[in-house]
Amino acid sequence: MSVKVLLDDQIDKLFEDNPELKIVNKNQFEVAVAFFSNLKYLHGLDSDDLIDGIMGDGGDEGIDHCYVFCNGFLISDENFPINKESHVKVKFFQTKKENGFKTDGFRKLKEGIEEIFDLELSLDHLENIGANRDFLEKAELIRKIFRKASRERAKFSCEVFYVTAASDKNISEKIEQMKKQLQAPYVSSYPETTPIAK
Repeated sequence: MSVKVLLDDQIDKLFEDNPELKIVNKNQFEVAVAFFSNLKYLHGLDSDDLIDGIMGDGGDEGIDHCYVFCNGFLISDENFPINKESHVKVKFFQTKKENGFKTDGFRKLKEGIEEIFDLELSLDHLENIGANRDFLEKAELIRKIFRKASRERAKFSCEVFYVTAASDKNISEKIEQMKKQLQAPYVSSYPETTPIAK
């Protein structure tokens, strides 16, 4: 039984049941992943928020979706209230309709995340090297929220998802090594460490 055929059936059904999605100018598989993962991983966001989290083709720096939450609520601007009891969580997705987990795809995702958290790397520089508008806006939001959470001593973490159409979970050792590098904690301005990857 082909998993890809069944997956394509579910994607077709999603777009049949939600005809408004057919006019969304985003990759169909990426739209489907956002909707399929919504209840389990994205707190039941509405359709517009799901679509807004898709970073667009080309210039997404390896990040296909990105959502920022505080205590389960979506953060859409820097004025979201954060205090020391808050838990901010950024969810990054790489979404590829491929038969396996590609090392190059995960490397790009890792580099994109590192670009966001390299606070000395200007957004102008990221734009000059080809980052798209969606990525730049999300990077700016994450940086502001990260710094705000650090000032308030709130908990801050990231989750990274790599979504493919693979029927097996054969992950290369190189991806496992990059995963460990992402899991290394980032040191905040006070002695406690704040992990950014889970």
